[in-house]
Amino acid sequence: MYKLLIVDDEKLIRSSISSIIDWNSLGFSEVYEAEDGEQALEIALDKKPNLVLTDIKMPFMDGLELTKQLNKYLPNSYIVILSGYDEFELAQDAIALGVKDYILKPIGAKTLYNKISKLCKEINLENNNRNYLSQMKTQLHQSIPLLRERLLNMLICTPGNNDRIIDRLNSLKIEFKLAPYTICVVEPDLNNIPPKDSEIYCFAVKNIIYDTIGKNYYVFSDNNNRIIIVFNSNPYISSSENRNIISLTLQVIKNNVNYHLNIPLTSSIGITVDTIYKLYSSYTEALSALECKYTIGKNNIYDIYDLDYIQQEFFYPFDSSGYLLEAIKAGDINNIKTTLLSITNILKRKDTLSWVNIKLIFIEIITSILKVLVKTNDISCTTWAEGVSLYDSIEKSDTIDEIITDVQSFCIEASEKLALTRNNSNYNIIAKVKNYINNNYKHEELSLNSAAEYASVSAVYLSSLFKKETGINFKTYLINKRMDKAIELLNTTNFKTYEIAHLVGFSNPHYFSISFRKYTGKSPTDYRKSMEEF
Repeated sequence: MYKLLIVDDEKLIRSSISSIIDWNSLGFSEVYEAEDGEQALEIALDKKPNLVLTDIKMPFMDGLELTKQLNKYLPNSYIVILSGYDEFELAQDAIALGVKDYILKPIGAKTLYNKISKLCKEINLENNNRNYLSQMKTQLHQSIPLLRERLLNMLICTPGNNDRIIDRLNSLKIEFKLAPYTICVVEPDLNNIPPKDSEIYCFAVKNIIYDTIGKNYYVFSDNNNRIIIVFNSNPYISSSENRNIISLTLQVIKNNVNYHLNIPLTSSIGITVDTIYKLYSSYTEALSALECKYTIGKNNIYDIYDLDYIQQEFFYPFDSSGYLLEAIKAGDINNIKTTLLSITNILKRKDTLSWVNIKLIFIEIITSILKVLVKTNDISCTTWAEGVSLYDSIEKSDTIDEIITDVQSFCIEASEKLALTRNNSNYNIIAKVKNYINNNYKHEELSLNSAAEYASVSAVYLSSLFKKETGINFKTYLINKRMDKAIELLNTTNFKTYEIAHLVGFSNPHYFSISFRKYTGKSPTDYRKSMEEF
């Protein structure tokens, strides 16, 4: 809705204009009146009308001077001159000042309505254009940080001459002045953070960085959501002193993130370069240093200059891998664990190994185990699928320790499968376990773990094998055995219910009664009565 200001020194004319047409139908919700230019200017500055209808000849301040003042303070207001026939030259002067139109007195309702209606369309169009431009400016302002980040990523990821990128950065008021430069990579560990909160945590880490180092350095995210800091080194102190300052700064950032967000923060320091064109080299070396998190661990600071980084050929622990396969074939679980620990320690001591190299080593170990299982004809589709899925698990792992956990489980399972082959069949294990249950069902401590230990297999493997061979799980089989023995005792003895419960491995008579009712549909007492009646 619009605002209208009517200015004329004659009250009758003001009232006539105010009432001659329905201003609300034209979109004017507020109509103000003034009897001279001074009063009109005061009202206009306060109410900011969209349209001003003003006479030319008025006391104190005439219409021409009012037009000049409105053009100065309210340039977006539309001004229409009301003039008589004897004021035509003055009206021409007003038009020269930029008024939108002039209307001759006396004023007819139809003429006034048509002219104002036309002006309203212009006002509406101009407002829309002004709002659109304002919206575009807002969007441009909002997109500038994203554009800066994109260009900074292009700068650190593109080797060689980057003049075009640098020129575009300069146009966005990003200028690299003091050399040399050192890039640091900061990576928060968000593995235990819900995905929906990851962006908030990254934002919080950036804020902590800004609070620590101020706005003196460029901070942005790379294409993998790691946070990049471009440090300008002090050219008047030594390189080692500069790097020490950077390391101390990163330590403060890490401590603050650990304290306020309770998440690990791993950082790395790249090489120091003497020109902006070499930021790519500093960035790639910082990424190389960051790989130490896989072997040494997270929540540390790694300086590429502290690492004896030499490009080496592919490494593979042949001896340890051979020992591992022998332990698997022999069914020696302890030796399997010891050998894997040895392989882990070897890899952690080798700073020169890339993370890709380390992953390939474990993938080769899994492949070797699968080959052994194939040769012995002791590999099922399930085992093969587990081995293949382990490849994907290795690829997604963040540390050696995570890989070792999965690899060790697979090695033990493979060893147990080979042991089953040596024992001829799964039947022997199940028969052995059933015999164990028959002889020990009366002992409350009998469990899947104790049965697995007796059969020399893992509890997980026995659970799967037992269900596969018998059609029911171990716990159900044990309860059924105890219930059958309880029924036998109810039929052949006069023992009380709690005595029978203890005799079949239940220390809690109430739990025994619940299990018995679930098995037979009756309580032990009701069952005995029904058998006596029968």
